[in-house]
Amino acid sequence: MPPLARPLLPAAALARGRCAPHLGGAGDSTRRRRGGPRPATSDIGAGESDSALPGRAGRRFLTVGLGTRMLALFLALLALWAVVSLVLLNNALDQRLNSRVDQELAEEISDFGRLANDQRPQSGQFTRAGLERLFEAMLARNTAGDGESVLTFAGGRPYRATAEELLGSMPGLAARWAALRRAANGEVSAGELRFRYRARLVEGAGHLGGVIVVLSSVGREHREIDDAVKVTGVTKFGLLVVAALLAWLLARRLLAPVRKLTEAARNATESDLTQRIPTTSGRDEVAELARTFNAMLDRLEAAFASQRRFLNDAGHELRMPLAVVMGHLELVTDDPEDRRQTMELVQDELKRMDRIVDELLTLAKAERPDFLWQEPIQTDILLSELLEKVRPLAVRDWRLDGTVSEPILADKQRLVQAVMNLVDNAIRATNEHDTIAIGAAPDGDHVRVWVRDSGPGVEHEHREQIFDRFARGPDEPRGDGGSGLGLAIVRAIAEAHRGRIELHSSPFGSTFTLVLPRSAWGKVQA
Repeated sequence: MPPLARPLLPAAALARGRCAPHLGGAGDSTRRRRGGPRPATSDIGAGESDSALPGRAGRRFLTVGLGTRMLALFLALLALWAVVSLVLLNNALDQRLNSRVDQELAEEISDFGRLANDQRPQSGQFTRAGLERLFEAMLARNTAGDGESVLTFAGGRPYRATAEELLGSMPGLAARWAALRRAANGEVSAGELRFRYRARLVEGAGHLGGVIVVLSSVGREHREIDDAVKVTGVTKFGLLVVAALLAWLLARRLLAPVRKLTEAARNATESDLTQRIPTTSGRDEVAELARTFNAMLDRLEAAFASQRRFLNDAGHELRMPLAVVMGHLELVTDDPEDRRQTMELVQDELKRMDRIVDELLTLAKAERPDFLWQEPIQTDILLSELLEKVRPLAVRDWRLDGTVSEPILADKQRLVQAVMNLVDNAIRATNEHDTIAIGAAPDGDHVRVWVRDSGPGVEHEHREQIFDRFARGPDEPRGDGGSGLGLAIVRAIAEAHRGRIELHSSPFGSTFTLVLPRSAWGKVQA
């Protein structure tokens, strides 16, 4: 169509005009190489600084709080969803409207085609009078709906129309339709008017030809679509604001444990590990993080408490033997007998210090997860071996009260250590020919291992404190060979096996019992 091709010529000429300076500017480029200004360099620098902006913006974004980043990303996704949904809604409504209007226009053109076939002369070509009768019949029986119009053209000129004012408001379009050489359809606009149209040609004699154009006004429908999209957009914007507020509140609530975790970690020091994060019964990641962090603080608090106890106990108990050793070394003379007695005393104190250190290390290790190395143990064999080991230690009436025939699951070395400490305690509490018995027996969900003696017993007010570190009886001298850590070690070994230590005492004797849960040996028994 030549009328449509002409507007492209100025654009092509304009394109050639833009290209001309780039094709022939050799002199300018030569002058720039000889030392003139180089705008390209500044352009490159500007480009580099511009390309660096996104990186700096990204780094600044990463410096803001996690809640702010989550909220920003959430709002960005919601905004993107709102924009995309509005665009898709607008396109869907436009396509639906266009499909409906095009179908109606196609039906109108089909009716005109059937009428033209009915009135077509035998020669197959309409004369001008025949075209006019065809158009009149078409206009007379036109069933165009609301907003539809019919335009007719004969011999390249407008003939009649159901809406004559359209021909005057669209002179350019009317001339284009009058000059059509084939069927056409599409959408046109004239000012605020907007139409979908479909055109069909009617062959006439000679150069005479007719054109009928059926138009449907879609401007009002498109305005309604635009209004609906605007209302939807405003509604989505309101929902976006509400969603942003709810997301902000939700983010604050979800990240509250994280803030408390940060505050607790910031305030946690070696001297204060008591702060904890309030937890809920939820199973989400934040609640699990809070519980895990509290468990970590519990372990740290226990570790620091154990370290403080170790340092306090070591400093308290080792100070005395060190003072004794230093005092005697300062007073030692050249007399051989004096030197021999001093060396014996120093060796005795050093052995005592070594024992204290070993027992303190045992207590410190009792809180570690690798304190026990459990294995199946035949209790009857173990107690028999222990009884044979302790007989030479003192002249006592040694007895075996009972045993367990099934194997138990325990750390053999630690269990032997606990029983030996109880035996050592019983030896120091009894005299020659007094009774000391060891035994074991199942008791429902537990197994009981005990050491019984016929000593004077433990007074009621001292039955709890004797299991503390460096605790001694009221009549027990500090230099009796004990360190005051034996019963504390026994309790630590029992608790490491998830058990406990019990004491039953009377003026006629005491029974110390290790109570181990059945879960510690039931698997082996099965």
